Amino acid sequence: MTAVHNEIGLNELCSTLKELKNYSVIRYIPNHGNAGDGLIAAAAWQLFDRLGLLSSIQVNGEISPGDVVIFSGGGNFIPEYSQARNVIEKSLQQNVSKFILLPHSIRGNEDILQKLDKRFYLFCREKESYEHAQKYATNANVFLTHDLVFGLDLVQLNQRLNINWLRLQLLLHPRLLKAYLNWRQALLKIKPKSDGTMTLMRVDVEAKQAGKYPSELDISSKHSSYYSQRFEADLIAREFLATLDQADHIISDRLHVSIASALLGKKLTMFDNSYGKNRNVFLNSMDGRFDNLEFKTD
Repeated sequence: MTAVHNEIGLNELCSTLKELKNYSVIRYIPNHGNAGDGLIAAAAWQLFDRLGLLSSIQVNGEISPGDVVIFSGGGNFIPEYSQARNVIEKSLQQNVSKFILLPHSIRGNEDILQKLDKRFYLFCREKESYEHAQKYATNANVFLTHDLVFGLDLVQLNQRLNINWLRLQLLLHPRLLKAYLNWRQALLKIKPKSDGTMTLMRVDVEAKQAGKYPSELDISSKHSSYYSQRFEADLIAREFLATLDQADHIISDRLHVSIASALLGKKLTMFDNSYGKNRNVFLNSMDGRFDNLEFKTD
């Protein structure tokens, strides 16, 4: 698995997280998501590790007054989903001391954005989200940054732990083991065509052309988890990347299939999702930075 040189940085996010080193407890609330979110989770765990925050991280649990709360990155703070909104509402109710939203897409939710104050740090992974948050969260700290997966160190992910050791950890978590075995079975069906092309299109609520593509090739939909265990995030991310690495040319409207393909140096044909996050992330983080990448509107 070979990664291309990636110059995309997360400087503002790293600076904000470094300020948490004096806190003995940091409540990290992962976002329940698909296999693409597993890449985000693996990148988050790597970031916490690099910044020396692992010993302070407590996953999940009840939000209490005065807590420092980090909510994971993704596309959860939009009207179609409720988890990010619920966590932010709970943080407001409990009067937390600081809240950090890792790089996200943000749409709608104007009412709760208007309630946020200087304790809230919103990291937006594309310009439309940034402008929306700036307009409505006028008292919060709003930053334009990049999706966390752009900061994923593929070499470290591949070398950190022996994959067989990772799999052994699953024996201690029967629910995760069952889901993992289903994931492995699903991956067996995802192979490139004879010309090296792999078409991986979404079939869920964010699909622009629902019903057009076979569901068995929507790799991201084949696993879901909170990724509260680092070993699971690493394992799913590594196998996600290994599956993509079989192909020479990847065609997808899945954001994290597209990002991962770019990081692997694949030829990539990228399409938009239903509400424009792919196009916006492409413009903010990918256009002109990666070779062999084409964004198509139709």
